[in-house]
Amino acid sequence: GLESVFTESARVSYGRLFTLLLTVRRTQHLLKNTWRIHKHNMPSQHHFQRMVFFVDHLLSYLQTDVISVAFDKLMKTFEVVQSGESSYKDLGNVEAFHETFLSNLESQAFLHHARIYSLILRLLYECRKYCNFCTLRSNSAEILASFEHLAYSLFAALSAASPMMSSGGTHLSQLILRLNFNNFFSVRSNDHPIL
Repeated sequence: GLESVFTESARVSYGRLFTLLLTVRRTQHLLKNTWRIHKHNMPSQHHFQRMVFFVDHLLSYLQTDVISVAFDKLMKTFEVVQSGESSYKDLGNVEAFHETFLSNLESQAFLHHARIYSLILRLLYECRKYCNFCTLRSNSAEILASFEHLAYSLFAALSAASPMMSSGGTHLSQLILRLNFNNFFSVRSNDHPIL
């Protein structure tokens, strides 16, 4: 039955993926609400728009380039199995396909890449912290500097990881392309040392 496909490890994988997606979506929602309420007295609209840009493109990447593509591949695999063109008709193979699907999702969502995943979570945290700043009217310079540093660090980590990823490297190239729109990071990377 389904319990053999949705194993405990599969539930843990889905939990990690949904936690990431909900964190990104919650941050996006908070940014949009903050903009709606504070757009006329926003302390640094340029930095705020960079945060929105990052979160919007990260969510788009996760939904479009990772989940949608992986799900389409999984469905095509199942179609091949159902059409009889393959000898993978038993439930064990369905479980294996599902495990491969989850492993690819986790990898492409950077759940297996501790440094990149940590940088993403820290960037999302800085975005939420900035939204709270706008509400509380406290000092934002430290938050903005931290966001900038983390953004450049993430770009450097993604760029360094790109040549090392043998499978699924195109998804990483897509994210780098999205985040480096108009060569923003490439041009400014000489001005910002990345640790």
